[in-house]
Amino acid sequence: MATATAAPKVAKPNCRDRCGDVEIPYPFGITEDCYLNDYFSVTRNESGSSGQPQTLIGKNLDVPNIFVHAHQCFPNSSGILGHADIAFLRSPTITISHTQNKFVVVGCDTYAFLNAFQNNEPFSIGCTSTCQSMRNVINGSCSGIGCCQLEIPKGLKNFTLEARSYYNHTTVQSFNPCSYAFVAKQGQFNFSSNYLESLQNVSTNPMVLDWAIGHETCEDAQRESDYICRGNSACYDPDNNGYGYTGTCMETTRIFSAEELEKVLCQGGYRTVYKGVLPDNKVVVIKKSKICDQSQIKQFINELIVLTQISHRNVVKLLGYCLETKFPLLVYEFITNGTLFYYIHNKSLSSSFSWETHLKIASEIAGELAFLHSATSMPIIHRDVKTANILLDENYSAKMPDFGASRLVLLDHTHIATLVQGTFGYLDPEHFHTSQLTEKGDIYSFGVVVAELLTGKKALSFDRPESDRNLAMYFSSVIKEDCIIEIIDDHIVSEGSIEEVKEVANLAKRCLRLKGEERPTMKELAMEHEGLRITEKHRWGKPEYLYIEETEQLLSADIFSLDVGNGYSSSTRPTSKYESMKDQVLQALDDGR
Repeated sequence: MATATAAPKVAKPNCRDRCGDVEIPYPFGITEDCYLNDYFSVTRNESGSSGQPQTLIGKNLDVPNIFVHAHQCFPNSSGILGHADIAFLRSPTITISHTQNKFVVVGCDTYAFLNAFQNNEPFSIGCTSTCQSMRNVINGSCSGIGCCQLEIPKGLKNFTLEARSYYNHTTVQSFNPCSYAFVAKQGQFNFSSNYLESLQNVSTNPMVLDWAIGHETCEDAQRESDYICRGNSACYDPDNNGYGYTGTCMETTRIFSAEELEKVLCQGGYRTVYKGVLPDNKVVVIKKSKICDQSQIKQFINELIVLTQISHRNVVKLLGYCLETKFPLLVYEFITNGTLFYYIHNKSLSSSFSWETHLKIASEIAGELAFLHSATSMPIIHRDVKTANILLDENYSAKMPDFGASRLVLLDHTHIATLVQGTFGYLDPEHFHTSQLTEKGDIYSFGVVVAELLTGKKALSFDRPESDRNLAMYFSSVIKEDCIIEIIDDHIVSEGSIEEVKEVANLAKRCLRLKGEERPTMKELAMEHEGLRITEKHRWGKPEYLYIEETEQLLSADIFSLDVGNGYSSSTRPTSKYESMKDQVLQALDDGR
């Protein structure tokens, strides 16, 4: 058997992951505590029907050689030599892949049927294969001369096969005594004229089966108590059969040894950040913490805890960490195109940015911050949103890498007193004066990023006249005077819709209001920016299907990961989880030293 899913093969913890030569991923398992239900049980029969050991799914599916065929053979005109002219497969959880299998019929006096039910209605498909002599047969062809084949209907869990003969093979018995019908993996069975006389090798052509859990879609299943795609996993509705759901394990944070990282560190790293290549040729970034600085220890622990709680397409992925060395290390995916700051302030690069790319970057940053503020089980305030902390990948998608200053916030704590932290020019003036930490500080910083993106000017520059040094203040005053187009980058004005540019500028101005309570939420901003992005795609006549999915993903919860607290009922449990994780990291750091 082969499965049509591309999910990583991972067994349930503390369960055997192999049975003979067969890998056993969850929801399959060998013992009762390792499989989801009886339909996914795997057993080993050391003396199978063929005399060889068998690995079985459920009660009757032989893995890896699931092969179902019907045949009918005639020795001469006196009668039937032997037959198994009706064969069947039944499994409530396994579906025959309609994209990777074919119904195949072999014979020169042959017709055959595949019978099944669809929507509780019986149906049959069939084909005819005839030939008068071996001279008519074409090797490799199943067009109806000696061999015919059909596509498998979608969603089959049960079927029967019937192999029949028109004239008991009396006219072709000398070179073709049998009729055969079977289901085989597409491309696996290569018809040969030799098969007309004997089809002994047919058992080497297994079919491909899909598995799914239950009969509900992901959306319906996640409301049920037995829904299994929790924690570091993602749910998918099967593309090819539409019954039940499947899941894949997300790439989780890995603990590296000091020896592993010593082998991959490259020379000439910038400050505490290094570029390396792992043994599997994956390029990574390694961030080194200066443990002699107490604030660096706190930032390291904070960043580790925050990043293990989130999984989002616009957050740089934490691949692992190492606590064995004097200086603890974080290992990230490598993002190819550098920082947004570099692109904005390098004129030869920024002029190549289309208006659509500007909208895309602003929309992605807004979506990511909206996710951090409202979609995780404990809101996360970034505290250091700036263009130097936003990376661009090969598709110019925005990725946020630095969470050292971030804070997890309990759901019933809307304000937290902290030391002022951030970067001047992006720092919320209200936070600067009150030291009260709220998500409104990130919103102010986002407004500065958008202003920087629109104007090409740095957030703070002493090279500008005094009235213009602080971009946020200058930007707000220019909008108030309705002169915003005068300070927008020329290539944006020449390419973008003036009305769209003004709308984006006004959204940034709302973020830059001095009173945090008057600023919009990041969720509102994410929806507004995505709406403008869609409008821009309409303007260039791009098909609707290109952006509908993106909008749904932006506003959908299925991009979020890790149920922090695992269903807690009060605000105290996340705190204890956070403190527990912090204590574990501190203990590991002590052990490493």
